Amino acid sequence: MKQKLGLCCALIHDPDLLILDEPTTGVDPLSRRQFWDLIEQIRANRPGMSVLVATAYMEEAERFDWLVAMSAGRVLTTGRAEASRPAPVNRRWRRPSFNSCPNRPARGTMP
Repeated sequence: MKQKLGLCCALIHDPDLLILDEPTTGVDPLSRRQFWDLIEQIRANRPGMSVLVATAYMEEAERFDWLVAMSAGRVLTTGRAEASRPAPVNRRWRRPSFNSCPNRPARGTMP
């Protein structure tokens, strides 16, 4: 509710630029979905308004037209969501070996 209130306060002034810094951090999944549905409605009603969002969630970032991926203040890549996503790696899943666990006692011994 606090995040929604912050959004309402920002929208009272009918801005041309809306800046959201991690608006859904700590928000439950249902409220997150409702928040982004509200943002999409606002964007549909105000096509001239720009929305700048900082988020760590790729599924949230993919809702927007243009992405900038950054790490430690450096730009890693820019572009549309489908171009910014790393290519899938084709590796077979391998079950971890219990023998490789460093804290596991040797076979036949009791912890």
